[in-house]
Amino acid sequence: MGTLDKLTRRVREAGAGDIGRGVARLDLSDLKDLNIQIGDLVALHGKQTTYARVMPLRQDDRGDKTLQIDGVIRQNAGIAVGETVEIKAAQAQDAESLTFSFPGRGHYD
Repeated sequence: MGTLDKLTRRVREAGAGDIGRGVARLDLSDLKDLNIQIGDLVALHGKQTTYARVMPLRQDDRGDKTLQIDGVIRQNAGIAVGETVEIKAAQAQDAESLTFSFPGRGHYD
């Protein structure tokens, strides 16, 4: 059973296979501590907050207490490689509206 509401981890670059997938990789012990499972949603709190699906760190990286995320997630959270980020379990919510925006064409609700 998880015992922590949040964790703080140092950020590392995602592996090539994770780029653009919205994946945050954590150690299996971190998943247990947060009482979350593979595929659950996590909130990443840097200068801004963003969300990602959690996956376990690859075997060679386990035990180093880091978070691996790609450049899109880092940019959305306002953090850089080597900085620390706060991680919490999150719940998805249904969208109330959706707006599409096309460069030079305005937007459609």
